[in-house]
Amino acid sequence: MPSNWLFWVLFNLFVLALLALDLGVFHRSKHVVGFREAIGWTLVWISLAAGFAVLIYFFGHTMVGGRARPNSELSLEFIAGYLIEQSLSVDNLFCSSSAISAYRGTFSTTCCSGASWARWSCVPSSLSRASRC
Repeated sequence: MPSNWLFWVLFNLFVLALLALDLGVFHRSKHVVGFREAIGWTLVWISLAAGFAVLIYFFGHTMVGGRARPNSELSLEFIAGYLIEQSLSVDNLFCSSSAISAYRGTFSTTCCSGASWARWSCVPSSLSRASRC
């Protein structure tokens, strides 16, 4: 068994706890997301990613199970991957905002239950009564 199994178990428990906290507590009620709230949540998630990059910088050798590469290289790989994912998500924002503005709606958060428990849908408010999960 790898020596870093405890780190990955704790990391996965942390991610699941954040997911449960986000879906179950902070976004329990359906509401229109304002600009300030969107910026606030964006900063929260970016700061968590930055904290993880710092964690990789200091404890990267523990995460990968040895000293194959320097921690600074591992941290830079994570930052590069994170920035690529963020830049690719701009395409999703463009498509979503184009589709929603075509219906002249506003963004709202709706957590669907059942088989699609982790799916977030941005439903135009004009269609929100008709489109239930």
